[in-house]
Amino acid sequence: MKKTAISILLVSLFIATPSASLGEMHDGNILLDDCKEFLKYMDNKEAPSVVMASIGYCLGYMQGHLDYQQYLEENFTAINDHCIPVNVSVSKLAKVTVKYLESNPNELNNPAIELTLAAFAEAFPCSDSLNQLSK
Repeated sequence: MKKTAISILLVSLFIATPSASLGEMHDGNILLDDCKEFLKYMDNKEAPSVVMASIGYCLGYMQGHLDYQQYLEENFTAINDHCIPVNVSVSKLAKVTVKYLESNPNELNNPAIELTLAAFAEAFPCSDSLNQLSK
């Protein structure tokens, strides 16, 4: 069941996502809308097919951040300004992102990557994460 839902999500993402030109960056407005749809889906486990691409975009964006951080931690040291705890879920990252974006509406035209990094730095400062891991 879970594999089927993920497959449908991925297929709809590729079919329904408007093509963006190479180098075009999404901003906080798009990320906020898409992550709100993702969080609604996580609460209800149902979504109209028209928003599946939005859900997939947020899910992929958050998972990409987790993968990127893990890669950095395994291959480099002292490079991040945020330290996402090992056990954090993609849903939690989306909630942190939505909270940050809603609290900083004047920044929504900035690139989504800049905004998510700021949200994670605020929510998961490295000193706090390292302290939590050592407890």
